[in-house]
Amino acid sequence: MKSRLLLVEDESAMRQTLEEVFRKENFTVFACSTARDAREVFQREMVHVALVDVRLPDSSGIELFRELHAQDAATPCVLMTAFPQTRDAVQAVKEGAYDYIVKPFELAQLKLLVAKASEYMRLQSEVRHLRDHTAAAGQFLGQSAQARRLLELVERVAASSGTHVLVRGESGAGKELVSQLVHRLSPRKNGPFVVLNCSALPEELVEAELFGYEKGAYTDARAGKKGLLELADDGTLFLDEIGDMPLGLQPKLLRVLDGSPFRRIGGLRNLQVDTRFLAATNRDLELAVREGRFRSDLLYRLKVFEIRVPALRERREDIPMLVEHFLRTLSAAMGRHGAQIDPEALELLGVYDWPGNVRELKNVLERALILANSARVGVEELPAELRQGAEPIAGDWSLESAKWRHVQEVLARCGENRTEAARLLDISRSTLKEMLRQRPAKGRK
Repeated sequence: MKSRLLLVEDESAMRQTLEEVFRKENFTVFACSTARDAREVFQREMVHVALVDVRLPDSSGIELFRELHAQDAATPCVLMTAFPQTRDAVQAVKEGAYDYIVKPFELAQLKLLVAKASEYMRLQSEVRHLRDHTAAAGQFLGQSAQARRLLELVERVAASSGTHVLVRGESGAGKELVSQLVHRLSPRKNGPFVVLNCSALPEELVEAELFGYEKGAYTDARAGKKGLLELADDGTLFLDEIGDMPLGLQPKLLRVLDGSPFRRIGGLRNLQVDTRFLAATNRDLELAVREGRFRSDLLYRLKVFEIRVPALRERREDIPMLVEHFLRTLSAAMGRHGAQIDPEALELLGVYDWPGNVRELKNVLERALILANSARVGVEELPAELRQGAEPIAGDWSLESAKWRHVQEVLARCGENRTEAARLLDISRSTLKEMLRQRPAKGRK
């Protein structure tokens, strides 16, 4: 689809030149000489970028920008201005204009600026589409600096479709969603998005899943099978929990990352794929390197571009918007539209530390809606740890409470997997079960 440019310039020769230039750049151009004509076009046509001269015969280009911006703030506007008027143009940028360019300018400079504005519009449109149509994208709704910075990084690296990305963050923070966004916003978006959880399978199965195998490679291999590397050709391979990648497989993965061909298990034919690798972890990979559990060269190859997903407690100001989003989507799924939350309950959600992050918030709200007798969630529908523990968890410094907080954090990092949590805590699963059954008494502050 061609980008659609609204060009507003009263000087005839300049307007005709720019119209011809941008038509050759594959834009659909709506050329106007007055603000009145521009308003009519803007109301009638879909416009992706507006290029507006500051001096117009029937209005100021700055005022025209303000009118267009009030109608649709998403459409980027580039202002063309003479040097004496740059102060007004700078003010317009502060009010939401995309950028300005000072006359006389090089056509190459203007083309680059308009192209960037057009790409910005496309990316914003993609993000809005994902927010509207992907329920999971609600995890990053919000106006906090952390949420906005995260989306900015996703948009920037998405355009570089060959760059590998390492996504870090706590369990439940949304690392897989970030990777999905990178894929969906990239030139590879029409290709496959393939997932391998490195912690879910033993080493021999991870290798078989990743590289595939030929008939007869195993006792039960009655037919050949493509690996995930082949399935992700022309798309994206997401390696979840990369910190649990078996050490023996890491050199093989590194060679593929470096562009070398590979073979299926038991195969003789070299295979080559064009795949972008995204990896995620909640582990300290640098520590794993020092302990000899992870290769340093693989780490540096994966972290060409690194994104850290903030914990929910680091962006508490986004909690009300997230609560509204989840209540809307969850209540709609349950056939109970228009669910709301009492202010007292929302206040408790805002002060809780959320060791399980956004996943835990969603689960808490889903449970609350199931318990609620109406479409309104009150304090009584919230779990005990939120009703009774918001203040004690934050301020109780007793040994028992500290142990309990540590258990909660380990469980959250393990995705509530009790077997894995017991292993990390160096206790038996039955001991962990008993600890979870007996919540510690409130200690002294």
